[in-house]
Amino acid sequence: VSFVAAAERLFDPTGTLTAEAVAGSPDWQPSSTRLPNTYAGAIWLRLTIVRPDQRENWFLNFTYPMFDHIGVWQRDPGGSWTGTE
Repeated sequence: VSFVAAAERLFDPTGTLTAEAVAGSPDWQPSSTRLPNTYAGAIWLRLTIVRPDQRENWFLNFTYPMFDHIGVWQRDPGGSWTGTE
């Protein structure tokens, strides 16, 4: 399944929004199968990943060559955001 087609997206023209800010934003839109080839800001993608088992190690593969930076954020059970950039 294409993660882009299954995701929602939010455009951040300044590239300065935080994970907490985008999580509460009303501006999320269903994503299409394509993202723009050029965009000066950040594009946030939101998707739900259901792991079939509880293995500790798993991979999320992004093969879109136009990304120059990818950060992954997740909310922990206490509601705090943790991420890698």
